[in-house]
Amino acid sequence: MLSDTQIKARLNDTILIEPYKAKNLGPNSYDLTLSKFAKIPKIHYNINLIKDVPEYYDTTFPLFIQPGEMVIGLTEEIVGVTGDIVGFLMKRSNLTRLGLDVVIAPFIDTGFKGHLSIVMHNISPYQIEIHPGIRICQVGFMKTGEVGISYDKRELSKNIDQIEFKVPGYRIDKEYR
Repeated sequence: MLSDTQIKARLNDTILIEPYKAKNLGPNSYDLTLSKFAKIPKIHYNINLIKDVPEYYDTTFPLFIQPGEMVIGLTEEIVGVTGDIVGFLMKRSNLTRLGLDVVIAPFIDTGFKGHLSIVMHNISPYQIEIHPGIRICQVGFMKTGEVGISYDKRELSKNIDQIEFKVPGYRIDKEYR
């Protein structure tokens, strides 16, 4: 796992964080913030993962997440890793204590660059008001071995260069389309 000095040394080389804020750098991670863009899924009772693409409402933060409700957001930052680096995402324990379950894809594969999708699920008995700009999760970085096919070259990759502020919804895997 890279330390703060190692992360800073690799910025704009094998690690991209844009915009970068020095105050968000921790001893072994960087706090990512929530953008203002969000999606709320419309109600679906049954979803077939190889046939159904749920519909979503586009909205913006701030908003209240009701108990049991799920909202999809994006990080404000574009994060990218290349070369011998892989990123991994972690929840912030402070938000978990409120009953806000922040669900994230845990890895940032070598070759990925873009805004990261953040799913927030309110598991508490009360509504939670979410604002853009909050520190929503952390990203850490590790050295990896040589990668044969990076994410941006992999045939099955779905989210290549996710650099526009557009919250993605569910996408059927390429092999089923």
